[in-house]
Amino acid sequence: MKYFDNHIETIDNGRANLRDISWRHTSDQALVASNCFAEEFVPSTNLFTYETATNVLRGANEGRSDLIGIDWRPDDAYALVVGYDVVWHNGLIARFRENRLSPIKFENSRVYPVAVRWDPKSTAAAIATANTQAGTGNGQLTLWDGERFTPLYNSNQFFFSRVSWAPDGSKLAGIGSTATRTFNC
Repeated sequence: MKYFDNHIETIDNGRANLRDISWRHTSDQALVASNCFAEEFVPSTNLFTYETATNVLRGANEGRSDLIGIDWRPDDAYALVVGYDVVWHNGLIARFRENRLSPIKFENSRVYPVAVRWDPKSTAAAIATANTQAGTGNGQLTLWDGERFTPLYNSNQFFFSRVSWAPDGSKLAGIGSTATRTFNC
């Protein structure tokens, strides 16, 4: 839905479960993350672009990964997109740049990234994970500096749904609980 001029308007073409949205800072474009099966277990669009000028939601990627979190770098160089492959249960962290999604290599077996947020200076992205069911993974907070991952927190009891930076980048906070599951994010 779009809110403007004191009213709400529905935007069509998002057939799947839409999960997160991130506006590109210097344009009127937003990216929208989604699950990968709109119907009948046939892979469908899992990433959309939205342009305010045309008021249209368009498919930007298709595959078998549920995309759950998304955030544009503050300098708009690219967006980070996180989720997991629903067939192999491997995590996905990818760059979206020039209308293309490119996976970033990391230890991803039974890792379920669900949230990502860039610090205000574009130096690091915080990535948070959840799990699909008890005993299948850990809740983690990790920093990615564009080249390597640095673990901050790891727990088999607490799982995350969101992460956010303070406006000056000096603090990081995550929302987590013992009951958070990937499919609820």
